[in-house]
Amino acid sequence: MTTENSYPLNGTTTFPIGEEIKLEFTNLVDDKTVKDSIVLLEKVSNLVVETDIKSYPVDDNLVEITDNFLIRKVAQKTLVIIKPKVFLEPNRDYELFIRGSSLEEVVSLNTEFASNTISERTVFGTSKDDTFTDQIKVYGSYSGKLATELNIEITSSGVGSAAKYIWWFENEAKPQASGKRLNRTASRWRSLNRGCYVKFYGGDYTLGDTFKVKVYPKEKLTNSYRMDFSTASDSLVVKPEVTSESDVGLLIPTSDVATLVEDLRVVEMQPKNGSINNICSTNKIIITFNKDLDAASITQDVVRLFKQPVSGFFNSASKEEKIPKEVIVENNKIILEF
Repeated sequence: MTTENSYPLNGTTTFPIGEEIKLEFTNLVDDKTVKDSIVLLEKVSNLVVETDIKSYPVDDNLVEITDNFLIRKVAQKTLVIIKPKVFLEPNRDYELFIRGSSLEEVVSLNTEFASNTISERTVFGTSKDDTFTDQIKVYGSYSGKLATELNIEITSSGVGSAAKYIWWFENEAKPQASGKRLNRTASRWRSLNRGCYVKFYGGDYTLGDTFKVKVYPKEKLTNSYRMDFSTASDSLVVKPEVTSESDVGLLIPTSDVATLVEDLRVVEMQPKNGSINNICSTNKIIITFNKDLDAASITQDVVRLFKQPVSGFFNSASKEEKIPKEVIVENNKIILEF
């Protein structure tokens, strides 16, 4: 696996402060390792810039394609989009690091980042009778050393979460329909083993139905990369959409000036998204957006809190809806009190 193109190019000096960074890879990449192995630094302070990182399988024209891959392909392009959570500073130097197996070009990274390496995708689509199905999804970064299949067999028929299943890897003994390997087909992510997670998307599950997911050991990116670029002034926010020669499927600007209508998005949550071990007495959630909000559009009718079982061996599929006692809007914040 290698990187083929990037935007911006190494050495760019007029990168718009509101643009996304884009990388093109020659193979499907492992989503988790992409997020762990790519970091953006402000060059002078060496501070990490917080980003959202997403990857998409694309065709030769870099147009997104349906992700229904059942096996690892010799070559299948991936477009990785790195979006800073806030605008970059104007007239500032930045470094983007992509951590591969080699470290020659990655000299200013901290120890935590240096321990991660981007790899090819390790977990693929679910098949039933050798045909792709979206009734069950498995994701993760497979940590096993040998390629194999993850098997999921329905041991008790039912609709939605009423059914039960067992799971095992092909290179281990099939378990009995009891104990820790027996679970309900719950519509939430459940940790299995070797870095894999499973989620069921409903419908009829019939006794004896067997679903299979191919998993592969990590094939790491051989080389590490460092890309240096500088931002333009704050008058250049995004590239104007004009037809010109493409760089990683993007349109090249003919002007140094652009405007931006930024989409409304969440920039911070308290408690933080994905955080654990929050105290049971927590009775307030604060959601911060990137722009001021229309208070009239935010009421108890449009905000809900759902309680779901934690990961583990608790099989209840029930979830409780909780309506906030009060919804407070303060400029760009929503405060929910329960």
